[in-house]
Amino acid sequence: AAYVDLRATLDANGADAAFGGATTLSAALVAEPDGLRASGVVAVDLATNAPATHDQPALGDEPSSLAQWMPAGTLASGATFGLAQALADVESTLEAIDPTGDALGLLDTVRALSALGLGIDIDDDVLPLLGREVGVALTGVGTDGPRGLVLIRPDDLTTAESMIELIVDGLVDSGAALSTTDVDGAQVTSLAVPDGPTMSYAVDGGVVLIGSSAEEIGAALSAHRSGATLAASDPYRRTFDLAGARAGTEVFVDLGALLATGELDPALVELPADVRDILAQLGTFGFTAPSRGDSIEFHAAVTVDDGGAE
Repeated sequence: AAYVDLRATLDANGADAAFGGATTLSAALVAEPDGLRASGVVAVDLATNAPATHDQPALGDEPSSLAQWMPAGTLASGATFGLAQALADVESTLEAIDPTGDALGLLDTVRALSALGLGIDIDDDVLPLLGREVGVALTGVGTDGPRGLVLIRPDDLTTAESMIELIVDGLVDSGAALSTTDVDGAQVTSLAVPDGPTMSYAVDGGVVLIGSSAEEIGAALSAHRSGATLAASDPYRRTFDLAGARAGTEVFVDLGALLATGELDPALVELPADVRDILAQLGTFGFTAPSRGDSIEFHAAVTVDDGGAE
């Protein structure tokens, strides 16, 4: 078990202006029959107008629905609520800590390039799409690079579709080739950017799905309709059953499946043999961080498959 007086620590290091909402942290690490579980809570002073309090408590207490669109066998996933507000909080924090730093300059450069090159206003055209629920899924890795999806459940789907049309029009005006196809009853739009990647997207069931190809989108739509999703898979459910909670921001990694792809072998070969043996017994990792009004909980779990060893 552990306890930290965060307010005193932050005051002592001059960081209270950026993170003053956090007051204390308590946590415990517990060995369970199926693995390890870590749980804790950060108490938040709601009277302090700090970025830590901007997690939209009503949404932070809600389990993500986006795993219901990710195919079973997804190697890793993440989902969060209120990403637009969180990004604004990060920018405000950077301005408070280092108003002339490189990070803020890079953000300004990205905004300028998007406006000049694509006719896209990041603040007006993109960030409003990220106000509610956003998720990512790593569905595979290979010689051609990682494959995956970005999933967005916006507050207002009609407004979101209008914003997406503006973004697509900007890309087409910049030379992107546009095509559409029907996949599993949904219209999938693909954009081939000159000297860049091909992107596809579809809107279905109130969710915007963005992938590297129409096949990726089709696999997600098929999984959602058949129920063969990450949310229904045994590794995912077992992980969050061990964690004891699932709400707000979440991360899931199928460590065993990821190791089985062989993509991590070059890094693993440098490790001692006993460390590799330990890693071989790991099953999955899960993390979730519910917001409870005046506190932010966190729950993490690592499942272990010891093959029946004592």
